[in-house]
This record gives sequence, C-alpha cells and structure tokens, in this order.
Amino acid sequence: MGEALNIFADQSKLEISVPTDATDGKMSSAVVGSFPSEEALRKLLSGTGLTYRVSDGKTIILKNVADADSLLSPIKVQGRFEGSVESAYGPVEGYVANRSASGSKTDSLLIETPRSISVISADKISDLQAPSIRESLRYTPNVAAEVYGTDNRPPQVIIRGFSSYGQTYLDGLSLPHSVYNSAEPDSYGTERIEVIRGPSSTLYGQSTPGGLINSVSKLPTEEAFGEIEALGGSFNQFQGRFDVGGPIDDEKKFLYRLTVSKRDGDTQVDFLEDKRLFVAPAFTWKPTSSTTITFRTHYQKDDSSPILQFAPTAGTVLPNPNGEISSSFFTGEPGFDRLDKEQFSFGLDLEHRVNDSLKFRHKLRYDHFTLDYRAVLGNNFQADNITLKRNAFTVDEEMKALASDNNVEAKFETGFVKHTALLGLDYKYHIADELLGFGATGTLNAFNPIYGQTNPAAAASIFQDSKEKAEQVGVYLQDQMKIQDDWVLTLGGRHDWANSEIVDRLDSTSLQINSAFTGQAGLVYLFDSGIAPYASYAESFNPQSGKDRLGEPFVPTTGTQYEAGVKYQPVDYNALFTVSVFELTQQNVTTPDPDNTNFNIQTGEIRSLGVETEAIAELTENFKLSAGASYTYTEVTKSNGTNLSKRPPLIPEITASVWGDYKVPAGDLKGLGLGGGVRYVGSSYGNATNTFKAPGYALLDTAVHYDMDDGVRLGLNVSNLLDEEYIASCLGSCYFGSRRVITGSVKYRW
Repeated sequence: MGEALNIFADQSKLEISVPTDATDGKMSSAVVGSFPSEEALRKLLSGTGLTYRVSDGKTIILKNVADADSLLSPIKVQGRFEGSVESAYGPVEGYVANRSASGSKTDSLLIETPRSISVISADKISDLQAPSIRESLRYTPNVAAEVYGTDNRPPQVIIRGFSSYGQTYLDGLSLPHSVYNSAEPDSYGTERIEVIRGPSSTLYGQSTPGGLINSVSKLPTEEAFGEIEALGGSFNQFQGRFDVGGPIDDEKKFLYRLTVSKRDGDTQVDFLEDKRLFVAPAFTWKPTSSTTITFRTHYQKDDSSPILQFAPTAGTVLPNPNGEISSSFFTGEPGFDRLDKEQFSFGLDLEHRVNDSLKFRHKLRYDHFTLDYRAVLGNNFQADNITLKRNAFTVDEEMKALASDNNVEAKFETGFVKHTALLGLDYKYHIADELLGFGATGTLNAFNPIYGQTNPAAAASIFQDSKEKAEQVGVYLQDQMKIQDDWVLTLGGRHDWANSEIVDRLDSTSLQINSAFTGQAGLVYLFDSGIAPYASYAESFNPQSGKDRLGEPFVPTTGTQYEAGVKYQPVDYNALFTVSVFELTQQNVTTPDPDNTNFNIQTGEIRSLGVETEAIAELTENFKLSAGASYTYTEVTKSNGTNLSKRPPLIPEITASVWGDYKVPAGDLKGLGLGGGVRYVGSSYGNATNTFKAPGYALLDTAVHYDMDDGVRLGLNVSNLLDEEYIASCLGSCYFGSRRVITGSVKYRW
C-alpha cells in the first residue's frame, strides 16, 4: 500500500500525508490506465478502510475511516487535483499554469517558488496565432519582446531593464549563440514558454541579470491525437502545419510525436520574404515503470530576408522637412539582402526513479547552426535629409554546440522539514566560425528610391575571420525545504568554470579563463487562503571579452537582485495572481578609462528598480484572461562617460496589457468565441545621452473563432487592428514595429 501511494504521489505531483501506521498490512487495489487524479486515488483507496481530505489546497491527508468524523469532505482543487494532472514538463490546460521547472529544475508549484515566473501556454499561443517566440510574449509584463520591432534576427528581448540576448533555452538547455547569431525555437513546436525574471546563474551558469526564456518542446503522448491546420493572410502569407502523436504499442511503452510547419510569403517591407520549414520528430521509450527515455530532434530552415530596417531619426521620431519615412521603406538592395538560417538538433532526456525518494535525470543535446546574412543597412542622412548613407554588412557563420545537464533529486524528511534536494553537474561547449564583411556602399533617396545603382557585395570587405571556442562546467546544489507545510525555504549555490578562446585569423588570439560562485535564497509563506508572500535573493555572472589598457582580460560582469512579492492562488476558481518588486544591479560594466579613453575599465554600474503585476485566470470554464503591467526605472549609477545618471536606451519605463478570450457555452451560438486585447509599451530613450525618445504606443488585437462539433475550428485573428504605424525603439537608427496582420485559419483536430 505504501509503495502504491508513493508512486501515485510521484505521478500526480501531489503531496500525501499518511500516519505512520495507517497503511500497515493494507493492500491497495490495482489501478491500470489513465484517470484523473481524484478518480485514481479513490480506486487506489477502495476497500482499504482509508479516506482522505485536501489540506491548504496542496496536500492530501489520509486517515482511517474510523477517524472520518474529523475529516472534511474532499474539496475541488482547480488545476491541481480535478481533471488531468499538470506536469512542469508538459502541456497546460488553458492559460493557468500551476507548475514550472525552469525556476528550480524540479517539478515545483509556482506558488511555492520564490521568483517571478510567467508561463505562456500553447493554448494562449494558439489563441494569439503568434508565429514566433517573441510575438508569443507580447502580453507578458516587463518583457520587451519586440524591442527591435519587426526584427527576425536572433531574439532580442529585454527583461527587467537588461538585455537577455543569448539567454534563450530549450528544454532547460541553452541554445547556441554568438555576437550576430542565435538559435530560436519555433512557436508551433512549443508546449509552453517560461520567463524567469532576474539572475539565474545558480541553476544555469553564466547569464545576464535580467532573466531567461525557456521553451518546452512538445512531447510524445500516451493518448493518440492529431491536428492539421491551414493559415493565410496579410502580405501573401500562407502556412500549413500538423501535429500528430500517441502510443505505438498497446502497453504504451513506445510513444511518438511529429510536428511539422511550413510557411511562405512576403512581409511589410518592400521586396522582403519570410519563409520557414520546421520538422520535429520525438520518440519516447519506457523500458520499465521507473525509466523514461525521450529522443528528440528537429530541423529548421529559414529562407528569408532581414525584415529589420535601420531608418534614420529624421523622418521617424524627429521632424524632416521632406516628409515621413514609410514603414515599408527598404534600405537595402533587392537580390542582395537575405537571412538564410539552417539549424538541426538531436538530443535525449532520461529520467530514472531509483526508488520512491530518489530520481536521476540526464539531458543531452547537440546543435548545428549555419547563417548566411547579407544586408545593406541605413545609416544617416546627408545634409539634404533626403539622401541616405548606407553600409553593406555580411555574416557567414557555422556553429556547433553540445549541452548536457545531469542531476539527482532526493526527497527526504528531517523532523518537521520536508526536503527536495538537487545535486547537479552541467556542461556546455560551442564552437563558431565567423567571416564578417563591412563597408560603405552607394546612397539611396529615401523618398524616391531607385535600386540597383551600387554593388554592395564588392563594398563589404572582410574585417573579421575568426573561430571562437567556449566551454563551461558547473556544479550546483539546491534544497527546497518545506517547514511544517507553511514555510518553503529554498537555498542554492553553484560554482562555474568558464573559458573561451577567440582566434582572429586577421589579428591575434585571445584567451579568457573565469570561475565564479553564485548563490540564491528564497522564502515563501503559504496561507490557507491561497495567499503566499515571498522574498528572494539571486546572483549572476557573465564573462566579457576584451582587455584593459594594461592588457588584462576583463572579468565577468556580476548581477545581484533583491525581490519581494505576493502570489495568490484562489481555491474556488483557477487563477494565479502575482505582484512583485525588485532591485537589480549589474556591476563590472565597462566604462571609458580616464587615463586613456581609447580603452575601457570595469568600474561601471547599472541599477534597475521596478514593480510588476500579473493575473492569469480562467474566471469561468469558457472565459480566459491574461493581464499584466510593469514600471521599471533603470539608471547608469556609475560611469566615467556622458551616460552617468542617464537611462539606458531601448528600455520602456511602463508596459501594460490585457487579453481575454470568451467562448459561448450553450445556445444557438455555442462554439463561437471572441478574443481581444490591448497592449501598451511606454516611451524609451534613443541614445545613451538621453537627447531624444521613441514615443510609446498602444495596439489593439482581436480574434474570432468558431468550434464545430466535428473537431473543426475556424479562426480569424487581427493584430494591430487599427494598423498603427509606430516606432518600436531607436538606438542611433530607428526601428518600425509590426503593421496590421490579418490571419485566417482552418484547423481540424481528432
């Protein structure tokens, strides 16, 4: 009986409290098949003389029927007990996630995690018809996901006032990146996207202080299913995709999944295309009831164009006597500009349960990535404010990367403290070959462009031919301690060894060797009402390339964060509310050397202060809601340059958004659904000296969908409903945001 309860607790992700003698001599009924957790528990307890109640919405307490007078009737625990059981590594039903592994590397309740974490489910991605990870994050507070507007290059995301470039993870392992290139998951192949705000080095090693984004891949399922969908819309975009999976054998020891997507079309910028093929097979083998091995691979090919255009400030955010520049203006040269990317990965996840309290996990992935990037970039106007100066830029790159994470999770008790301890070792290695070209090319009339008057390929002379190798090894330890079922104390520490070597075939070789210790701590108190105040501290480190005037290599930047907040998870409906405040500081930032301004020293500092709110709720079975807002004040607090006491560019001070989706449950309009939202992004400075701003903007989105009884869904989505023409941000040049996009879809699911 005791062993059966332990297996149930492990599979259902619920905690069970059992008196020491309650299971003595008792045998449980056999439970075979897939059941909601409450039904499975009742079958398990049938005929044993045991009954149960739920305490504080999280713990199941078992007692003998003879003691039943002291028991309350079982209560419904939305999203955690009734219905299917959520796993941190699997899908979310609706919008409200209750569990996450990104903030702890264990399958943990979000309300017990002392960090601000947002989870964007596949259902929400589908409702938004978001074609990319960045567009999936539009309604996530304090995440500037489209800071460069239409940019389809590597993900450029700002979290809590700091760039999180290179902090893109897939299934808990970092994706390869370099200065000009980074792998990016496809949103259709994603089960959920998780945003961890603040430093994360204690679990993941070198990182920027703002946070990271972890996408969780779609996995094979025990139940057979399938869907096929066709989409079409603005800019001659067409897309076809399908997702199928299920068991291969009757015992469900072998499972499979195949996810495929293909899109083709134009963009809002003249002459530019957007094409992608995505194929992701996955296979799961369960050789025993205690062991699961999942093999997954993916192939992704983009034959596209660099949609981001570098427009001058005059005619966008500043006046130009000759008029305003159009968002469709192409600064490049037809036939030259391209952004061709090809990426392939292969990996495996292994999980083995040694016994009821000890578990081993192993993750491994190999990535291969190539980039062929050609662009003619707008610079500044000549004196006439008509003639645009331009530069040709080229990147040829190949990256290979290996990432692995191994950990042992142990659950045990010491007195009134329940421990979930984690000991792990991770490793990552990447090698990148880069060939970069740059040079001034012919000018262009921005208001009456005539193309084909220059040869940008000849203008882009090679200025860098290099090979970079980077390696990191980290050892980490974490303990999540639940004290008397009311307090949750999390402590963690990690030591990293990181080194990199850059061989510049046109110049010299540089070698950097770093090591760092980082720690984190957090405390949560769980009220019976579902309110959970928390406080936490976290650190980060991130190696830097370059040397000072004495030839000494730069040391890593470091980050520290103090965060406090309150989470609320009501008992009577499915929702999670979060309010948090934070102070985040980055040290060892480079700033001009006062003894020789041709060099930098690391005495700079940047500080970010802010408050965030987020509400994810399913107010009824048919009404889903997502809302959030943030205020962030970021300042350069130490510098030898002109940016002292200034706001760093690109960072909006205020963001706010709300999105809702309602489906008619009965009557003549049953199956009809309406969705809509508004998102606001505040103004941001356009340069380091804060002499001008990119104005804020507010956009409306809407959706209509109709679900038929035979599994068919018809949908129509419109983003930027009013077709606002706006500047997303500026940094020397300015970058247009996405214009109105209309997408119609037909989906069949079985």
